[in-house]
Formats: sequence, structure tokens, C-alpha cells
Amino acid sequence: MTTLSNMERMNLSNSKALRRAREQLNITNVKLARRLEVSAKTIDRLENAEAPLNQAKINEVMSALGISIEEFLKAKRGRSLFHLKKREKLVVQNSQRRSYQKHITKEVQVLRSMWKLKGISQDQDRIRHIVSSPGLEMGEFRRLMGALSNFGGP
Repeated sequence: MTTLSNMERMNLSNSKALRRAREQLNITNVKLARRLEVSAKTIDRLENAEAPLNQAKINEVMSALGISIEEFLKAKRGRSLFHLKKREKLVVQNSQRRSYQKHITKEVQVLRSMWKLKGISQDQDRIRHIVSSPGLEMGEFRRLMGALSNFGGP
């Protein structure tokens, strides 16, 4: 088992940071190589820690990527270069809340008008649907509810 020296560890961590930063910026190694006026193979060697990555080279690469030292250090720690701003929630009235905004489709409008014409509330329709789902009739449901109330239930 081989142990890495401090310089090798530093070079490896800088190489990984270089790759992370480049990938997060969606820049290909070929494009970065053109910006630095080197071959794509050189970029591969830098990213794989096969070539030494000294401070001057790091500064050159950061300049080509258009990032600051702080952003490079973020990449080195494995963090995203892009910090997402937290959205401020600004609700002045309840009507502006998403839950209060009602988007009514034509089908819902038709159903509501039918319920009004028949004198059926939405709750009655839900109860009828729940009762009829297992195959029961409303009359049988009312009889059972009456028996339950006589028994002392809810």
C-alpha cells in the first residue's frame, strides 16, 4: 500500500476541484484546452493528477474558467459553484396563496351547475360515491346508519 505525500494529496485535491469546476460550468476539456492554448490531453493529465498543478497553473485555469479563488475552493470542498438564492415568500392576502387560487375547468363548472339544479351538495355526492363503491344502496346505508344511531354509535 502506497501512501501519498502532502504534495501529492494537494495535487490530487486540486485536480479533482479543477474537474468539478469545469463540469459544473459545462465546459468541455477541449474547450478549456483551447482557452489555455494547450492540448486536451494536457487537461486530462491535470485533472487526473498525472501532471503537477502548481499555484500559477491553478490561477491560469481559474482565469480560463472565469472563476474566483473562493469558487475554486468551493469546488475543492465538493460544493456547488452556484449558490441558489432563497426565494422570499411574499403573501399579502390569503387570495394570493396557491391553495386559495381556484382554477375551475369547464367540467367542474358543469358538475357544480348540475348539483345546484338537483339540489345536491358536494358532500352528499361524495357520500353517495363512497357508499356505492362497494356495491351498497343509499337506502341500505340509511338503514344501517339508523341502526347505528339506535345502538348508541356516533
